Amino acid sequence: MPKSIRLTFYLLLPLILGGGGLILMWLIAGAQTAYPPVLALLGTITLLLALLPMLFFRFFIHSQIQQGFARLSDGQIKLPNELKVGALLGDQVESWMPTEQVVQTTVCLQGIQERLHVDIEVTIHLSPDRTGKLFAAQISKAMPQLEKNIQHAIYSASRMDPAMAFSLNGSTLLNEDDEAVLKSKFLSALETIAIQGLSFPVDTRGLRIHRNVRKERLRANAPQPHEEELDLHLDGDLLKSLGVS
Repeated sequence: MPKSIRLTFYLLLPLILGGGGLILMWLIAGAQTAYPPVLALLGTITLLLALLPMLFFRFFIHSQIQQGFARLSDGQIKLPNELKVGALLGDQVESWMPTEQVVQTTVCLQGIQERLHVDIEVTIHLSPDRTGKLFAAQISKAMPQLEKNIQHAIYSASRMDPAMAFSLNGSTLLNEDDEAVLKSKFLSALETIAIQGLSFPVDTRGLRIHRNVRKERLRANAPQPHEEELDLHLDGDLLKSLGVS
């Protein structure tokens, strides 16, 4: 939440309610304020009045705020610190989008005499800033584009490094070390993708490779497949809007 709203509920309103209530009760009590029990009662009531705005903010407003991006009913995407009290009390937040997203896609690896198709899951992180909001605002179109970027990067890497396809050639990874090496190669390929507001995993925990591998044998002396055959066309306008460099 904005600092101005926090200061209002944690400082300004407690001072107004607590101080104003104390003055009012002091005037009403009059001479009775000379008695210690009356003073204790006035102090207790003043403290409760001062706590009311804090408790209201904590349990009715702050409890509605989640991590990520808020999608409002008018289509706007807001960060938690950009939300106003009226948006929360007025139920204008339709849904919350976490900054961590999982991209599930099928990548193709180019072998010597075959192509391998394997399903992977990549955990990406949207940055909690203006560029992350831009990606989140058009995520329905950006995710398919991101999948093609991932497919494009890994396929291109496999054409330069046949060992990537060879390690999956037996339909199952040989051992954990082989899997870690292959994941590292995948992550290195993903590092070639630069999209503003988005970051790829920095270690192998953010990448999962499924064991079901589908092979596609190539005919002898058949020409090498082109990326166009794999439906790897990239939308230039959308890439530009996402800040791809």
